[in-house]
Amino acid sequence: MGTNAHLTRAGLVRRAVVFGGGGLALAACGGASSNTATSAKLPVRLTMYNQGGSQQIVSEWTETLKLVEQKLPHVSFDIGGPTNNLEFVEKATAMGAGGTPPDFTYSVTRNGPAIFTGGLTYDMNVIARRDKIDLGGVAKNVLDDFTWDGKLMALPVDTGYAYIQYNKSLFEKAGQPDPGTLWSQGKWDWDTFVSTAIAMTRSLGESGAAYTIRTWEGEYLSILRTHGGELLNADRTKLALDEPGSVPALTRWAELHTRQQASTAVDKQPQGGFRGGLMAMGSSHPGEIVPNQRGLRDAGATWSWDVVPHPVPRGGKRTPTLFTNGLYLWKNTKHEATSIDVLKILVSNEGLLLYGKVTGRDPAKAALIPDHAKNLGIPQQDPKSYVKLHQELTPQVKGLPHTTNYLEWHGIVAREILTPVGSGQKSAQDAARAAAPSINTLLARGKGK
Repeated sequence: MGTNAHLTRAGLVRRAVVFGGGGLALAACGGASSNTATSAKLPVRLTMYNQGGSQQIVSEWTETLKLVEQKLPHVSFDIGGPTNNLEFVEKATAMGAGGTPPDFTYSVTRNGPAIFTGGLTYDMNVIARRDKIDLGGVAKNVLDDFTWDGKLMALPVDTGYAYIQYNKSLFEKAGQPDPGTLWSQGKWDWDTFVSTAIAMTRSLGESGAAYTIRTWEGEYLSILRTHGGELLNADRTKLALDEPGSVPALTRWAELHTRQQASTAVDKQPQGGFRGGLMAMGSSHPGEIVPNQRGLRDAGATWSWDVVPHPVPRGGKRTPTLFTNGLYLWKNTKHEATSIDVLKILVSNEGLLLYGKVTGRDPAKAALIPDHAKNLGIPQQDPKSYVKLHQELTPQVKGLPHTTNYLEWHGIVAREILTPVGSGQKSAQDAARAAAPSINTLLARGKGK
């Protein structure tokens, strides 16, 4: 099976019959009818345009779509995507606007508003009702993350909850309490986290790191919201980092490095990152579980690790960041009915578990997590506490404040607010106030849901 990573409808290079599918992939579906009775036996070739065109993504989807090959042997696929993931929206919308859309797409939800508000993809609530696609078992806060103006942009495939992964062996060697034990005892609060990180910084010295504050939303936004702050206002038209509730929360995040020395400088991890074995704690997501397992096994590492929630200040409410990925159905294509048949298979329990097994990503239906964990060898191998963690975080997670130009304005947040504040160059208030005008201008142009 061969696959081109830069597909266009007009000229496909090295087209391959690929029954694959998992990862950040985009595809389009077209047509107007869901009646496949007359065409089910005719060969159909669908285009799946991915958010990225890496060989890993292509391979993951190739493996996942074998399930579709078994059930729909008349269907084959072209899988592709841009070399640079950041170019997906531009290239996918150009394909759609140019009359050569893909058939269906798998993408991270932050890309959804741009293609959905352009009228290029369907409201999947309508498709799900019409074609009896079962969305039962998907938590409301997960469905909310896919919702735009009351419409469902994509069928939920997988979720990622932000949490902290930690090196159990480093804590044991340093004689410090295990974060997982503290969590089980109800003692994993903010003050304990800070004192533990300070102690681990002293123990590791310059060779390692207790923790790293980051400009990644899974890290800073989880802490910001848990301390009462927010990134944007409720209607996503204005930056909220300069507001009274957010300034002290952002300050507390930065002080992990600037005052308490409980963290490295912003985005400065030790060599090898967490898998290098010299990092005590770090914010992460389930997409890192399989790479961690494989990386440590391949390196012959003998140290153990586990996961815990982000800590909560006394009186606070934990709000971990939620990441979601889903399947989008494109309009104005020739094989909409067949594409819907494919999507039904991919979002079935069988399809979600297979994709999770191939990629390590969590199925969007929380009830599938115990079976998914077994597929990843949990709890026989690390992280042993993952099922417990997922069950606790499910009602707490909250998605990103999506807009049609999210990457543009969030880049300014990272460069002009988080980095200087996290490094101690500016105060949270000064940085947020200085960056607010340019961010708010972009928000005024980029429609928020």
